[in-house]
Amino acid sequence: MKGLDLFDSVGIDLRPQVREYRRKKSKELAEFYGVYKLTLEEYAEQVVCNKPFSELTEHEIREVGRHIYRGKYGYDFLKYDAPLKEHIELVKAKIADRVAMYEESGGKYGKQGLLSYTRKVVQAVRLGLDVPDHVLDQPIIKDLLREEK
Repeated sequence: MKGLDLFDSVGIDLRPQVREYRRKKSKELAEFYGVYKLTLEEYAEQVVCNKPFSELTEHEIREVGRHIYRGKYGYDFLKYDAPLKEHIELVKAKIADRVAMYEESGGKYGKQGLLSYTRKVVQAVRLGLDVPDHVLDQPIIKDLLREEK
């Protein structure tokens, strides 16, 4: 750890203070993003739509739907003017696909180096945040927390 002084000029160990500072920053970030309050389905909706699906307007559904691949090779998109029903079906299918990917990987699916869902929830538990029971009661989280003990 180049450039990180672990002892001050008197020789006092600074590592506990560094750990406490990192823990405080991690806790602030976890509270800011609030992922530990979401169930897996709610998290998948957040990833796909950037908000809960039920709160999307018609325009937002069309915007999300027209950016989702339909075809086998990723070149087939819905047009903005396509029927709303097709956009809704496509967005719901994408959310269900994302949930299935998380369940198949045990909640460890992540993209572009971002922390995965289960890691965020377990991190919140370790930091002592108040994780809601409906999140902790999910089979994915129960199994992971059982393995850690």
